[in-house]
Amino acid sequence: MTHPRQYLLLMFIYLTLVSIVLGFVYVPLESAFMENWGFSLLIVAVLLIGIGINMHQVLRLEPEVNWIQMFCTGEIELENIPKKRMVAYQRNRRI
Repeated sequence: MTHPRQYLLLMFIYLTLVSIVLGFVYVPLESAFMENWGFSLLIVAVLLIGIGINMHQVLRLEPEVNWIQMFCTGEIELENIPKKRMVAYQRNRRI
């Protein structure tokens, strides 16, 4: 199973590349941003919140992936399995 930190690193590399491209086209973007700065600010805020939520979700996967790897290799016994929130089976779950 692929470790989530690899994807987090890829996300940072992609965001760095996008930031570099944005630096090259800063002047045209600034004039377009200032045409309707309120709406543009809302778009940028939603984008940044979405990026933060996605990174948080990737970081939340790390303990679950570690647990699955330990379970698959037999390093953890069935009696000592800690309950995990994301991969836990919920019998009486309502939809």
